[in-house]
Amino acid sequence: MVNTPSFSYMEREQFIRSLSGGNVFVTIIGGGITGAGIANLLAQNGLKPVLLERSDFSSGTSSGSSKLIHGGLRYLAEGRIGLTRHLLKERNYMLKHLDIVKRMRFDILVDSYSWSRNTIRFGLFLYGLLGSSLRIPRMHGNAGKYPQSVRGYFEYHDAFTIDSVLVIHNILSAVVKGARCINYAPVISLEKTGDHFLISFVDRLTGEVLSFRSRYIINSAGPWVRAVDDMISHSPKGRFRLSKGVHLVFRSEAVPIKNAVAFRTPVDGRQMFLIPAGKVTIAGTTDTFTESPDDFSVEEQDRSYVMKSVEHIFPNVGRGDIVAEYSGVRPLFGEGKTPGEISRDFFISRYGRSISVYGGKLTDYRNVARKVSREFERISGIQIKSKGLPEVFYRRPGGKIKPSYFINHECAITPEDVYRRRTAYAILDPENQGAKEEIFSAFDRLGHLAPKQ
Repeated sequence: MVNTPSFSYMEREQFIRSLSGGNVFVTIIGGGITGAGIANLLAQNGLKPVLLERSDFSSGTSSGSSKLIHGGLRYLAEGRIGLTRHLLKERNYMLKHLDIVKRMRFDILVDSYSWSRNTIRFGLFLYGLLGSSLRIPRMHGNAGKYPQSVRGYFEYHDAFTIDSVLVIHNILSAVVKGARCINYAPVISLEKTGDHFLISFVDRLTGEVLSFRSRYIINSAGPWVRAVDDMISHSPKGRFRLSKGVHLVFRSEAVPIKNAVAFRTPVDGRQMFLIPAGKVTIAGTTDTFTESPDDFSVEEQDRSYVMKSVEHIFPNVGRGDIVAEYSGVRPLFGEGKTPGEISRDFFISRYGRSISVYGGKLTDYRNVARKVSREFERISGIQIKSKGLPEVFYRRPGGKIKPSYFINHECAITPEDVYRRRTAYAILDPENQGAKEEIFSAFDRLGHLAPKQ
């Protein structure tokens, strides 16, 4: 645990002024979980990286996930035992070391759309074994807990976190160690000049364009990774696609579950989750191609898909029970006619003094950071310690946290930064008007500048 750092729009301004016209060693583009993890690891090696994020930290894919930290039963079903074992190791690490990652129990349902009970039993036994548990799974009778079409269920556990808060904790851990992390700073040009890159970006609070030089670049821009690569004329071989995942958020009374639920939707047989999160239940997700990294819309076909899936388990749920909805855009690298056929593995590409990361999962972010650091060690000649890193040692204070804390210590620039990302009230407690008004009033008192488009 570290002392609470001062990281507000004033420190952000100091970071920007220190960059203008200067030279830095390494710049990370993208402030989602991948970029935050890389910045944290490099900062813990004393490199003091610069991180530029086009909007707020975690404003893209890293706040639009299912918020699960898990080994991926899907990968196990595909025979990817090594990947599953690794992800479960990461899950166990985060459960042990991060108070913002919580153990969550799941019911996996057995019905006419599921795998057979013997397949599920063996799969969960192997899943538990890979995650250091020797428990023999047994099927529980339904006994009215679910509709009559559900014959029973097996229990297992994984973990839950607020994805955007995990990003913020990594950002703050990096800042404490000397990283300069700047939100609302989209990169508009990259130019190779000798042994440096000339980077130009916009300060969206003032509209000012600033430039500086960086010896190395790490591109972790998520869905925008190809656009950044295009600036430096780098296009790794392989097909890059985007997939959108939509979640619906219901009042917990409408989808009343104590354990999370995993089941196969009758719509197309894909695995779906129902996730209890206090006052709400999160349901998702879809998996459809999209052409734009900025496409965070929720279309009627997406809404209908999730609704039909949820109605299979809770037939009385209705559209009026939806209190929020959100989406995330996944960067995929590989071949496949449908998003589900494309590997969810990440891919790292080197080009001169730049490194680009395509793909990546929330659970796997530490492994991505370590592998990127080893690639960076090769191109820079700088010895990097990566074993056991990155660590997250930033902790928020206990008790109720006022909006001013997020403004002064976590560089929240807009009410949305707090409402949607640092607290996730927009998803976890959207009907709490008092909390929303408190957040917006705090920003009104400060008279913050609104970021320019």
